[in-house]
Formats: sequence, structure tokens, C-alpha cells
Amino acid sequence: VGVEARLLDERELAKAGTRERLDTALVGGLTLALLAGIALGALLSAALKAVRRLRGMTVTETASRMNMAKRTYERFEAGETRFNIDYLHRFARATASDPFAPLLAVAIGSPEFAARCADNQFGAVLMGALRGLDRQAGSLLPLLSARDIIDAATALQTQFIEDARGT
Repeated sequence: VGVEARLLDERELAKAGTRERLDTALVGGLTLALLAGIALGALLSAALKAVRRLRGMTVTETASRMNMAKRTYERFEAGETRFNIDYLHRFARATASDPFAPLLAVAIGSPEFAARCADNQFGAVLMGALRGLDRQAGSLLPLLSARDIIDAATALQTQFIEDARGT
């Protein structure tokens, strides 16, 4: 499996909300973000804002639905706090969105992914499928080749796109 690394340009950094270096690697068609802590916070912040705005919610309303002080929520949404899984689940409940999508959005370097998956729960379904694969395949997983995994993921990606386009 070839790995190709690149440095994002300043326009991409501005979209992520940081001027820090943001390195990514392209592995079998999937982009994995290899980020400094500040860039991770900026990506998570952008993902959370995208979902909140999709829902048409204000900061005050979101904080209230999460049962937290507005300033605490502001710091969480801004990526100024240590990652807190409880906050992320509270956010998902408050916004009726996918709790895993913001994490996956950070991992792939695409904050928009969180909003795109807010309604269809793609991240939660994916995580459930991975959990099921781990339970069923268990010790067989190391026997899979990287090529087989890439081929299966590529076929799934193609099928999703065809289904979404109605082709």
C-alpha cells in the first residue's frame, strides 16, 4: 500500500481554522489526518459548528440542551478544552446527530463530514459494523491482506456513490 503525504496550503488551513502545519496522508483513497493537537481542536471545532448550524441552533440553545454553562460549551465548541467523550455524546443528543461523525471528520480532515452524516448516522452505523466485524472475525482479522481490505472498502465506496446517485 503506497502512502503519499502532503502539506496542506494556507487556504486549506484557514478552512480548518488554524495556521498550524497540517499534514495528511492518502492511504488507499482514504485521507487520514496526522495533526498537531491544535489542528485537531480546530477540525473538531469546525465539525461541531457545522452540525450546530445545520440544525439552526445557537450556542446558547445548544449549551442549554447539553445542560452546561454557555461558556463551557463555547470552549468545547472552540476546541479549547481537552477532548471529552461525554460532551461529544451530549452534543449528539442535543443536536440529534451522529456521535461518531465529528470524530471521523477529524480523522479524515473533513469537518463537513460531520454535518453530512448528522441525519443518516453513517459514523454510528460504520462503527457498529466494525464492532460486529471484530466480534465475528476476531482472530481472523490479521489474516486479511491490506489489498483485500482496500478492495472491499473501494467496492463499498463505489456502491454507496451509485446508490446515492440512483444509478
